[in-house]
Amino acid sequence: QTEAAKRKNATWLAQGTIYPDVIESAGSKPKKAHAIKSHHNVGGLPETLNLSLVEPLRDLFKDEMRELGVALGLPREMVYR
Repeated sequence: QTEAAKRKNATWLAQGTIYPDVIESAGSKPKKAHAIKSHHNVGGLPETLNLSLVEPLRDLFKDEMRELGVALGLPREMVYR
């Protein structure tokens, strides 16, 4: 919230949720996969934040994330940390 307040024109909050997080959070109830566990997204969005959530990586597995990182030219130590 502190960082969002510094950026008056901010309208989005991007999170790095990946598909294994979605699967783990769903447990045995596949229709509940939209509810990510709090340890994956650090508690979710506070209602007072007034930002829209975007999760561009939500459908990717870790190996696909690494492939994307390499394609984007990210440093190897970042991609394979």
